Amino acid sequence: MLRVDKSKSEKKKEEASSSSFPSYFFNIKLKFSMKYGLLLIINIFSITLIAQCPESIILCSQEDVDSFRTKYPLCTSIYLLEIDDKCNPIYNLDSLYEIEKVSILRLLPIDSLKSIDGFKNLRNVENLSFHPRKQFEPFPRLDTIGIIRHHFLNSDFDLSVYQDVKHIEKYISINESGRFSGLGSFSVSPLFSILIRNCFAESNIRTLLPTNHSNIDFFSIANSSNLDFKGLETLNSINRILISNSSNMDCSPLLSVDTIKVFNLHKVDLQNILIDSLHLIRNLEALFLIDVKNLYNIEQILPNLNSISWAIGINQNRDLKNIDLLDKFAIPLSQPSPIFLTPSSIINDHISIINNPNLESCNLELICKALEAYPDSVFISNNAGDCDKEKLLLQCISSAEDEIMNDKVQIVPNPSNNIISISSQENIQSVTIIDPAGRNIGEYQNPEYIDVLHLENGIYFVQINLNKGKSIIKKFVKI
Repeated sequence: MLRVDKSKSEKKKEEASSSSFPSYFFNIKLKFSMKYGLLLIINIFSITLIAQCPESIILCSQEDVDSFRTKYPLCTSIYLLEIDDKCNPIYNLDSLYEIEKVSILRLLPIDSLKSIDGFKNLRNVENLSFHPRKQFEPFPRLDTIGIIRHHFLNSDFDLSVYQDVKHIEKYISINESGRFSGLGSFSVSPLFSILIRNCFAESNIRTLLPTNHSNIDFFSIANSSNLDFKGLETLNSINRILISNSSNMDCSPLLSVDTIKVFNLHKVDLQNILIDSLHLIRNLEALFLIDVKNLYNIEQILPNLNSISWAIGINQNRDLKNIDLLDKFAIPLSQPSPIFLTPSSIINDHISIINNPNLESCNLELICKALEAYPDSVFISNNAGDCDKEKLLLQCISSAEDEIMNDKVQIVPNPSNNIISISSQENIQSVTIIDPAGRNIGEYQNPEYIDVLHLENGIYFVQINLNKGKSIIKKFVKI
């Protein structure tokens, strides 16, 4: 009896244990569902708050600044933030302390602003445009800036507001006069640039470079004077140089630079910028000399230059008399990099020689080859003497027809009023007809006959492309 009762007791325990097994997992599932639901509610709430942070925020009064945390409680990262006192005065930025990153930050001139300490957690700005009305203490924690656009509103100010910045990614742009001193120790990217505009105070450009940095992507000085170039002799290379509408500067420290890709002088007097000759430069991608006074020949500034691979722009130089240095260069054929900042009027042209009133001759082998290769990308006009595209076409053809190869190619009949054919001892790949202005007006592949009835009467040039890249230009008269 005791054994039977014990068995029944054990059996009841087993049944109880068996019945509690699914209940246990049900409780786990219920708890998991509640936890997941709670997380989902929190995420939805967070997304709702984040949605309150717009792409652009403009604060134009102290009231706007003070209400920032209430309106945008989760805005720690902002695309565009502009602060301006156009509505009412702004005295402090204290309510902005939660902001950590801004893609575009514009601090416009604010007379009443006493401090920028409100940015106590701001660490990263991709593009900063700052117009300070006073000399501020440094940004409390700002560590990385992509671009600094600093507008000096007082020539006594310096750049110490950035002294704790550790990395500047792209460039420093200085506008108006002020002291370049005050920057601390910072690193830069390989494409770091210095852009200076409207600056007339005596300042040392070297202070804008980090220690032991030897390369600059773009070095631009525009509408400025009295700048001190000392210290730049430590540079090894500059991708692009632009000196525009500037004077009273000794640029001789640049003479130690051995690599420059694009060299651009615009509206300067060589007697006032004292650039002498960049004798280490032998190869350029582009050369632009625009409205340069006291420039008589290219050797003055680039005596050892032997190649230009992309573009030549020589325009409006009233004293220029000789460009013979270019005579034996290979024609520019490469394409420009999209980052190059050059005058828009010549950005798509390989060669531009315009409005040089004392340049009488430019009948160079370089020009003749360029007129054969890409006549639509050569612009030569309003110079002295025979330095004119139409005249050069005739001179180049006259010279080319002395070659033995030209005896193997004939246009018949010539003159003609309707149809011409081209006879050659070599295979003809294509033919291009060029008008006296150098424009391509017809292209033909493997032609037996060419109909010229539609052409106006006059002289034309026929570019005949043969095998292995050989090309001949013949003169043709339409009657």
